[in-house]
Amino acid sequence: MGMDHAAPPLAFLFLMWWIMMVAMMLPSAAPMILLFSTVSRRSREQGRPYVPTAVFALAYLAVWGGFSLLAASLQWWIEVRGVSSPWMNGALLLGAGAYQLTPLKDACLRQCRSP
Repeated sequence: MGMDHAAPPLAFLFLMWWIMMVAMMLPSAAPMILLFSTVSRRSREQGRPYVPTAVFALAYLAVWGGFSLLAASLQWWIEVRGVSSPWMNGALLLGAGAYQLTPLKDACLRQCRSP
């Protein structure tokens, strides 16, 4: 019934997830990074302790790298065990689409849109 195939290498899956996360999350984080840069520059100019913007941005990317590793590992595990199916993929897609219509998503966006 199903086709036997080898799971993609974990490193490939991680890279795919991480590039996708960077492409999706970095543009939406740009205003926050720019605000942080302004605050950090003012602190530096006033002789107060500050964190370089590059450190802040790299930490942001590292957090998404951790999520990417978790997601890639889960995807790899599912592929290795052979439990993935078109039905499962469809259910995940429908679940993600249904989340878009929930009050929870609206509440999260209200809290996250403004620093």
